[in-house]
Amino acid sequence: METKSGYTVVVLAGGIGSRLQKVVNDVPKPLASVRSRPFLEYLLSYWIKNNACHFIISVGYKHQQIIDHFGSTFKGIPITYAIEDKPLGTGGALLKVLNENCLEKDFFLINGDTLFLIDPERMYKLHSSSKANLSLSLRQVENAGRYHRMCVNETGRLITIEQPNEKEEPGEINGGVYIINSELFSEWPDAMNKSISLENDILPTIISTHDVCGFMDDGDFIDIGIPDDFHKAQTFLSDDLLISTGAQ
Repeated sequence: METKSGYTVVVLAGGIGSRLQKVVNDVPKPLASVRSRPFLEYLLSYWIKNNACHFIISVGYKHQQIIDHFGSTFKGIPITYAIEDKPLGTGGALLKVLNENCLEKDFFLINGDTLFLIDPERMYKLHSSSKANLSLSLRQVENAGRYHRMCVNETGRLITIEQPNEKEEPGEINGGVYIINSELFSEWPDAMNKSISLENDILPTIISTHDVCGFMDDGDFIDIGIPDDFHKAQTFLSDDLLISTGAQ
């Protein structure tokens, strides 16, 4: 996954973003404007600062706007696109990426509507030392109700995933950053081009048959998926996160 030139980062950016459409309905959610810049620019900039060398962006809803904005490179880092002709869900989108691209054994996977300021190098080292098949970031939050809650054992192995609910109580949530061994997904050839969920359909199967590690990180976290948090992003994100060097 990591070479002298850095990490491959797959970005899931194909969703409709129905919960956000009350305030953002003219562009795909990752292009929602934060401080006059598309949210996705902050996300890609952060990962470039943390040694990303190649982005593969899975796009669907109004995808041409994302392609027109970023083109084939961003700040000198190459971008490849995987285009969904129909909604595939997070799991289906990932399988399409794997089917269309020859990825190395391990790669990062992130969501196009969340930014978790983790330390990717630390996460990768922990992933390697644990010999996990898949690793995901965890974040402690005060209100875990609207997220998938992650339950890990004393060794850090993920054992169960609780579905979102209305309970306003603290818990450990999926921070939306994964390190994945691409060989895991050879088990889902029949799901290609079908809409499936990574969180609901694929992860529960993986944790029952493979070693999945959860790594806690206390870095700042923002999810622009609902209007309230989108408005919070206007002050959460700053120009310091952007990168000014390289080609546009």
